[in-house]
Amino acid sequence: MAVADYNRDGHADVFIANDSVPEFLYRNKGDGTFDEVGLMSEVAVNGEGRTFAGMGVDFADYNNDGWPDLIITDLAYQMYALFQNNEDGSFTDVSQSSGLGPMTLLHSGWGVRLMDYDNDGWKIS
Repeated sequence: MAVADYNRDGHADVFIANDSVPEFLYRNKGDGTFDEVGLMSEVAVNGEGRTFAGMGVDFADYNNDGWPDLIITDLAYQMYALFQNNEDGSFTDVSQSSGLGPMTLLHSGWGVRLMDYDNDGWKIS
C-alpha cells in the first residue's frame, strides 16, 4: 500500500498492490469516501493490459516534475512496473522506456522505495 495525493487535489489517495489481479487506486473524494479508479487511471494492469503480481509499491516523483509516480515490484519473470503521472488523473506505463522493466525481469521484489541514492537529484538514473 502507498499513500499520496496523486492528483494534487489536497486529499490523500491510496494505491493497493494486488497479486495477479488488477491493482487498486482509491481516489479520495474529500468527503470521507473513495472511488476505485485503477482501470480508469491506467494503473490496474501493465501497458500490455496484463495483470501482474504486485508486491511492493511506492509513490514518488521519479522524473522531478512535481507529481507522484508509481513503482510496483512483482515476482521474477514479470517486469517491475513504473507508471508516470500524466498530471490529469491518469498514468503511463514507462517500465520499458525507463529501462527499469528489462533490468528487473529476473528479480522478485517485496518492498520498494524510490530514492536519490547518488545524490544527483534524480530518484532513478
